[in-house]
Amino acid sequence: MWQPNDTLIQLELGVGIIQACTPPNQQQAQIIAENIQYLQQYIWQNEGLYLPAINYRYESQLQSNEVLIYFGLEVIRFAVSNIDEIFNLLTQKIREYHAVASDINSIQQLLSISLSYIQQGNYQYAFTNYQKIYYHSVVQNYQSETIQSLAGIGYLWLNSGNPYYASFILSQAFYLASNNPVINANFKAQIAVNSASAFRCLNELSKSLQYYNAAADLSYYSGNSVTLFFALIGIGEIHYIYRKKEAALFAIQQATLLINQKQYAEMQQMKLQIQQYLNLLKEQVANQSTPVNNSPSQSMFDNIKQTAINALIQSGIMAIVFNFCKVKNISAISLFGNSEYKFFQPIFNEAAVIGERNIQRITKMR
Repeated sequence: MWQPNDTLIQLELGVGIIQACTPPNQQQAQIIAENIQYLQQYIWQNEGLYLPAINYRYESQLQSNEVLIYFGLEVIRFAVSNIDEIFNLLTQKIREYHAVASDINSIQQLLSISLSYIQQGNYQYAFTNYQKIYYHSVVQNYQSETIQSLAGIGYLWLNSGNPYYASFILSQAFYLASNNPVINANFKAQIAVNSASAFRCLNELSKSLQYYNAAADLSYYSGNSVTLFFALIGIGEIHYIYRKKEAALFAIQQATLLINQKQYAEMQQMKLQIQQYLNLLKEQVANQSTPVNNSPSQSMFDNIKQTAINALIQSGIMAIVFNFCKVKNISAISLFGNSEYKFFQPIFNEAAVIGERNIQRITKMR
């Protein structure tokens, strides 16, 4: 996704478009710049709508008459016969986006509506909302809302089976969140877990481990045992793939400590199943002697993730959405919603049972 200088609106143009519309004795770049300037002035003077700076470049990978428009987080690719079609579409988009109120209260309300859409499974509505939230938040410099919209749309990309876009968006969200002290640590951990899942699906294990470690650190110190559990399982899985047996075992053992032993009749069977999976996984990792691809341990990680997700859903957690999916046969965990997790029937102990010394050891293991 082309964003070298973070320009909100960007155009990639097939070389034939410019050649066809450029009069004799006029530079090709000049015709685009003049059209952009005219559109900005026109739409401001006649409709009072602000059109941000537009960056553009020629792209040899496109068909001669093709255009690729990055409008905030929206990507539009189409063929044109006339340069006016490009600027007509830009005019249409700016009107469409400005149909949404851009004051801070309206944007925050739209964020709440988008989360409700996700909870209801109306992903397309949520996706469209987040695109508009992101656009206005960048223009108005609403930093927290920019991060929330990136996190939301990254979550949706991950669940739609597109880890490439998800990793790009989520890593950007995490970078911004990490440099913003106002953002809740639980929410940062949530973004980190989703980022780790996206990079895991791309088999970029080093980056995945980096984000799992960040999630574990944030989760421990904010007391979020849910994201800490998934971070530990993810760390164990990456070390297992790297055939670092001791590191994998240590992470799995710490995850085992988080299982709550209190008796909740409806949850007891689920917790016992997670515990059994963890114990079996420890045995398999400890005795690892076969190549990873031929070992049953890999599917055991999936079983633990899936069972834990099911248990969390059944435990009555509020204002949070959990998903388990597979992308190219690699399991992905995604979390999104309210940063404060409240259970009717807890399945995890407090994060503090791990201990600061152990969490530091885990996040420093490479």
